[in-house]
Amino acid sequence: MSEVGNGRLCVVTGASSGIGRETARGIAEAGHSVVVVGRNPDKTRDAEAYVRGHAAAGATISSLCCDFAHHDQVRQLADEILSRWDRLDVLVNNAGLWNKTRKMGPDGIEETLAVNHLAPYLLTRLLLPRLQQGEPARIVHVSSRLHTGQPTYAFDDMQFESGFGAGGLGPYAQTKLANVMFSNALAHRLDPASVTSNSLHPGDLPSDITRDQPLLHWAGKHARFLFPSLASAARTSIYLATDDTVTSVSGKYFKKCKPSKEHPVTLDREACERLWNLSAELVGLEA
Repeated sequence: MSEVGNGRLCVVTGASSGIGRETARGIAEAGHSVVVVGRNPDKTRDAEAYVRGHAAAGATISSLCCDFAHHDQVRQLADEILSRWDRLDVLVNNAGLWNKTRKMGPDGIEETLAVNHLAPYLLTRLLLPRLQQGEPARIVHVSSRLHTGQPTYAFDDMQFESGFGAGGLGPYAQTKLANVMFSNALAHRLDPASVTSNSLHPGDLPSDITRDQPLLHWAGKHARFLFPSLASAARTSIYLATDDTVTSVSGKYFKKCKPSKEHPVTLDREACERLWNLSAELVGLEA
């Protein structure tokens, strides 16, 4: 088993750049040990070194690679975490993408759905027994305020076969809605004294999530003065992962480190349960 340093042991996905990297830095700076998870090996190693350079004394920093479009890699990631560490205190589901056109992933699942919702669903369920052993533990789901633009969750078109829309905004927003629905369905299953599950909007910030959208990526790079800093955008994720005031708070949606008004669909227990069951079927788990 790998050594666990001071504080909580926190896994942060999508941490090779952007908000995820700053989230990992902030958690390590607060004195907690971090496992940096990224897709690109070189960027992930660089992020590990960056986080280690900001870590408080006694915190251990490690890194693992995983492409969330490949659900066999998600299973391998879970296996490696479980084999290397005998405890896990915090899981931050931060990894995500925004495709401008419909693209099928290697598992025969539309990639936006596969990466943004099904991968964190699968990883969370595989790691949940270890999280429950290390109570009190926390699960943090990074969503987006864009989910509030969806009138409902389109169960009849989860893989966007009817049309992808302009620039992929609709599919991205629907998977971000799924993040909050999953977080709430999970919270209903858990004792908040043991494991909490909360979701959040990190702030409107151009980051690597727009790497496949040239116009958005260019606009973001040239208008950063209009947006909060990466460190500011990561603040709510860091807060939910580390702050003692939210130790037993569960099933909430946060903005700027405060509970925020929730989309009616995310409060619909039946809809959240339906999404849970369909997600289990798509990733090959029992509901």
